[in-house]
Amino acid sequence: MPSASKNQVIQDAKSIFKKYTKKLKVNAEKEPDKQKELKVPILKKPVAIWNNQNYSIKFGYIAFPVWHNGKSTRIMVKTETTGYQVNLLINKLGTLRITEKSGKFMAQIAVNVVPMQTTGTDSMGIGHRDIIGAKNIIFAPVIDGNSLSA
Repeated sequence: MPSASKNQVIQDAKSIFKKYTKKLKVNAEKEPDKQKELKVPILKKPVAIWNNQNYSIKFGYIAFPVWHNGKSTRIMVKTETTGYQVNLLINKLGTLRITEKSGKFMAQIAVNVVPMQTTGTDSMGIGHRDIIGAKNIIFAPVIDGNSLSA
């Protein structure tokens, strides 16, 4: 097994084990009649992760190593990318994560994006309010320094 994959599995297993033992300790401190039956957690969503040194993007394909027939081999998978996505990925590869959503495999790559400078003077405030036990997000446009109230 490639070391990057092996280390990711070890990291995921440690994380799950740590969460499970923490729940066990909290549950053991409760009175016996208030204790809950805890289930051993499992990884439900298949995820594969490669660091920025183990994969490459070339001409509409992603190439990454997999374990096949007892050997580590690189496979190439065709991708659908836009020009904007290609520009973000030029010489700036981050961690590659492949997940399954709605029966399709999605490649997620971490990139740093420089925020655009705004030129307007108007702003918007964001807050939250507890209403009957539910948190609601509130947006309030601010025009000329005065807040509009609903």
